[in-house]
Amino acid sequence: MGDPHLTASMAGIDAKIEKLKERKKKIQLRASERFVRAAIEAGLLDLDISDEELLTAFRDVAGRFLRPAERPPAGGNHKARSADKVSDGTAVVHDK
Repeated sequence: MGDPHLTASMAGIDAKIEKLKERKKKIQLRASERFVRAAIEAGLLDLDISDEELLTAFRDVAGRFLRPAERPPAGGNHKARSADKVSDGTAVVHDK
């Protein structure tokens, strides 16, 4: 049918892609767990704060650590996404 070397090469690439996807999931999960532990230790679970306020606070913290070229424009002109998928496939709603 086709070139067996090409087919094997494509299968190998597909296998590498799957391994990289799994590795990415593991990295995302570790990062998520790290932030959850920090949030719990900081007492965020005890706060009565909206998702929008929490996201704004996280963006403020991120802005403190980003290099100037990576920072969002001043005044909050960056648009919030309505939802992101986390590593387990569930949605995290940012705004309503």
